[in-house]
Amino acid sequence: MLHTLHFFIGLGILGSLVHGERTCRVRSDTIMVPDAVSAQAPYGSTGPFKLGIRQPWPLVNRRQSTASGSQANNLGYPASAQNGHNLAWEEASDGNQDLGKRKMEYCYKNYKDVEDIGTWNSLVDPGTLVIALDFDPSAIGGEATIGYNIFNSDPDRHHRILGAQPEVELVAHEIGHVLGMSHEALRDDRDECVLYQCRNVVGFDAALAKAISGGLTAADARTKLCEDGRYALENGFDGWQYTKNLRGRDLSDSADFDLIFIMLYDSESFANEWCLIDQTACPLLQLVKVNGMSVGLEKISRKSEPSAGDIAWLKKWYPWKP
Repeated sequence: MLHTLHFFIGLGILGSLVHGERTCRVRSDTIMVPDAVSAQAPYGSTGPFKLGIRQPWPLVNRRQSTASGSQANNLGYPASAQNGHNLAWEEASDGNQDLGKRKMEYCYKNYKDVEDIGTWNSLVDPGTLVIALDFDPSAIGGEATIGYNIFNSDPDRHHRILGAQPEVELVAHEIGHVLGMSHEALRDDRDECVLYQCRNVVGFDAALAKAISGGLTAADARTKLCEDGRYALENGFDGWQYTKNLRGRDLSDSADFDLIFIMLYDSESFANEWCLIDQTACPLLQLVKVNGMSVGLEKISRKSEPSAGDIAWLKKWYPWKP
């Protein structure tokens, strides 16, 4: 029997959207759930674990598990000493040891949609990660909580919501958040590797006008919107998603900045339509370097599979334990 970190998979609510501690995208029919209370102790590329504000998902003891998606393919399945990790997936159920009689459990009773969720199913562990689909045609992207929250026991404190037709890249990105990864562009050293152009984030002009009408000079408004994540968030400006050391926390882990990290926004995220034809109109671009010197810029593509750095991070925080 493996001593693995499990997320219990069920077909309950499907959905997604990700921000800050809820950030940006497993299978659309799954629910992840731990069934132990003892969180794994931290071991030491971007994430909140080293600060103690979130924890890796707890270790649990289960016999049956399944895995799917690009993370499983690249990470190596199953969880084992050979693959070097303790991650696994399992259906959320009533726990019946007779698999032929095991019944799947939904997170909510009387669930209708993401706006009318009904009441929590008492048979489901309150630490379950709820995964839901938002069928609103305007719902794009995704949302997910980051890591495992040990500071309260409320149900629905862990969730991931996806648009009705989520792309593989977004789903993979959201799984990263669930496991504890933050956006790579929040790192303190990001300006050595990428160019962030705050003025190109969609909604900047409207946010700037609002800030100026509130009494700030144009210069102060630009600085606050682009460098003060809390101010940007409070004013509905998505530039907060790129603020270095958001809320004053240095989220840089020990690894170097990873340009192919699955948690690095691509150039077209939060961009206007001009970014599609003119890269200078994009919010985030990669610095092209030769012998350590910047010689140009290029677009950052969307990643559908975890990088070697992603895998190293996962094995660091979810190491194999027999």
